[in-house]
Amino acid sequence: MKQFLLMKFYHHYLFVITLITISSFSQLQAKIVLPALFSSNMILQQNTNATIWGEAEIGQTIQIITSWNNNTYSITADANGKWRTKIATINADNTPYSIEINDNVGNVITLNNVLMGEVWLCSGQSNMVIPVSSTNNSNIEATDADYPNIRFFRAPENPSIVPMHDLVASWEGTNSISVLTRPAVAFFYARNLYKHLKIPIGIVHAAMGSSTQEAWLSEENIAGFAADQKILSDARNGLLAADFLPQKVPTVLYNGMFKPLVPYTIKGICWYQGEANTANPDDYKILLDRFVKSWRVELEQPELPILIVQLSGYNSANITGWPLTQEIQYKISENTPNIATVMTYDIGDSTNIHPRNKLDVGLRLCMAAMKTVYGVDVIAQGPVMEKLTIAGNKVQVLYKNTGTGIVIKDGTTQINNFMLASTDRVFYSADATLINTQTVEVSSNNVIAPKFIRYAFSCFNPNVNFYNSAGIPAVPFRTDSAFVYKSVKSGDWKDPSTWECGVVPTKDDNVIISKGDTVRYFVSVATSTNLCTNLIVEGTLQASCSSNLVFNTYVFGSVVCNGKIELGQTGSALGMSLIFVKNTASITGKGSVSIRNLQLNADNTDCLIDIPVLNCSRAINVSANTSKFTIQMGTVVTMLTTGVLSVAMIGGQGVGVNSIDVFGTVNCGTVLLCNNATVTNKSAINIKKGGTLNVSTASTPVRASDGLIGGSGLIFSVENGGAFNWTKGSDPMKFTSSSNSIFDPKLEVAYYTGSVINGLLMTSDQKGGSLTAINHAINVVDAAYYSPKDASLRLTKNYTNIKIYNTLGRLVYSQNNPKECISIPHFTKGVYLIYLTDNSGKSVKSKVVV
Repeated sequence: MKQFLLMKFYHHYLFVITLITISSFSQLQAKIVLPALFSSNMILQQNTNATIWGEAEIGQTIQIITSWNNNTYSITADANGKWRTKIATINADNTPYSIEINDNVGNVITLNNVLMGEVWLCSGQSNMVIPVSSTNNSNIEATDADYPNIRFFRAPENPSIVPMHDLVASWEGTNSISVLTRPAVAFFYARNLYKHLKIPIGIVHAAMGSSTQEAWLSEENIAGFAADQKILSDARNGLLAADFLPQKVPTVLYNGMFKPLVPYTIKGICWYQGEANTANPDDYKILLDRFVKSWRVELEQPELPILIVQLSGYNSANITGWPLTQEIQYKISENTPNIATVMTYDIGDSTNIHPRNKLDVGLRLCMAAMKTVYGVDVIAQGPVMEKLTIAGNKVQVLYKNTGTGIVIKDGTTQINNFMLASTDRVFYSADATLINTQTVEVSSNNVIAPKFIRYAFSCFNPNVNFYNSAGIPAVPFRTDSAFVYKSVKSGDWKDPSTWECGVVPTKDDNVIISKGDTVRYFVSVATSTNLCTNLIVEGTLQASCSSNLVFNTYVFGSVVCNGKIELGQTGSALGMSLIFVKNTASITGKGSVSIRNLQLNADNTDCLIDIPVLNCSRAINVSANTSKFTIQMGTVVTMLTTGVLSVAMIGGQGVGVNSIDVFGTVNCGTVLLCNNATVTNKSAINIKKGGTLNVSTASTPVRASDGLIGGSGLIFSVENGGAFNWTKGSDPMKFTSSSNSIFDPKLEVAYYTGSVINGLLMTSDQKGGSLTAINHAINVVDAAYYSPKDASLRLTKNYTNIKIYNTLGRLVYSQNNPKECISIPHFTKGVYLIYLTDNSGKSVKSKVVV
């Protein structure tokens, strides 16, 4: 889906609407229009009042005749030509029926081969998309796939900024050939269900890989999430990066893939999603709850059963977020009626986020449905911790839901994946043995006085062997705090050895410095320390060290700063380093951060900077393997004139594709690009749409050490709507050959149409190595800007005349004595050149990006 640029969403979905219109052409001619869901071969939910809807001539009476009971239903199309009613269905019996819809003026649609059965909506992200062909023993499974009464209705992948009312799809049966392309979890679930119930099973499938929970929610349900609302706003205004995945934009899958299905009557939902939300479990907890409530409301079934597949085991870089997400997925089933969570942590793959064992996922989903939905007395969940008893250095754990007793599956006497900790919350692997069929005793030589216990609370748990007699693994749990932020007291702290757990934000997770509180710490020796995972600064965090000391702070997770963070040296400003070293880390918030170095030296790491003010005196540097800084729109980074923006700076060359993407504003002294000479891929600094790079060095603002550009492949680009400025009179690029194999002049410079290069608007793409000349450009000044909020052009002062041209030179707008706010909602996205005349008769040129 990467080819769908978000800035083209609207036009793309007009095209989709056109396709839907064409596909329904014969129905339009018949004056009766039905959604694709209502078609021949469909399966209706048995023994209920099923909703049916469509369109017709305004005021026209529609009659619906159902062959299974010969009932006739009459409904009149409203002022918008829409109609909707409910039809009574009967118990499933594998008999095909028909539905006739007519408007009594000669227009008739007949739906044939309609079955009564159980209809389930299967939705989520990639693990709900993976086909049978990508699972274990797929060829063998295909030999048990000829089930014409298991029918699929698959919604096409269709992110949409605007709500859709229909989609292009049809109901299809399953056989040994088609099954290989069927979604594996949905098929294995349907097959198990069919074998238990012996009646038709209908699967409505709507899933898309890499999709976030927010993408499946309405705009109303992302209220209060500022970052999500900004992403949605940017998508609507074409401000997102071209490579931003559409399915990660809030609301787009709700609009394009769920809304067209509403309110089709179903039995329940199978939901397999969460991988894309593991970076923010706090948010996910709220979003998952909103998902359950809102989809039940939309489908007009307030007690609708929902079966949630818990994330499988996987060695995620997000070592905290992954198990927290699993925990949230289980706890919602504990606290909300008609929800069951299916354990799959034991059948994951440490190196593959898409484990091939989908057969057991479908089987466990079916067991959960039998128990939760169909009232069958089966064991559908693994052993659940019921009671803890601490006696000396041992912890006894009493379990329920064990069936005939706990089973150690590998035949040993030790249960794997238990951990213990004392009050310091440092967890150690523990020994765990059975003392009876329901009780496990846990101890560790490293924990004399156990306080906290965990079972399988990690991304990937090796050699899982703890099951009940039904073959279902025990439910992971922990007794330490469930993601509750601990407040930090104001105070002054000295060396790290004196810092206490839970007091300063270095020894514990989930810490908040409240508004009005100030935490200061000072070190007198060269050292390093870790910021806790999930730090919120509403007040002030200050750190300093003696001059000339190396004092590094490592960030392993998110830092949200709505107050102030100052990391510096005694007697001089900003002497301390802040280094991202592990996981997907971020600095976000509404406050300000002041540091010396911001350094990314961890492989395969994406770091987001989204904060209004970042003062960084020395350098922002990426020196790793396949890693990236993203400086978000609205962020202003200010460095000293000696400050450097660099990718793989000398002394720390990277060995992969590293990059810095600038959507905000960066003010620095020099830009350095150098990379490992053995690499063929190209590292880059990209000034994105809306981004600005201002370089103040007196000479060669983009260079490598000693004036050399290093690496076997490097890119410096300024995209449409981006700006690159340097000290006037200096050369923008400098290249010097060298016999040193680390360096060669292979920098590719690209100034794209619509970019502004030192006050000149590019009217054509200009690319090349060595020195890129600036041709085909016009002078611009900041005399106007575009406001996406109300689609208007704002002028900086009064002018007597305005003329607006597109980059093709075509006049698109002209007016005398224009207002300072000009409404231009009809303008298409692109770059516009503005010619203005002031009261003195002087003409100026400007440009805007819409």
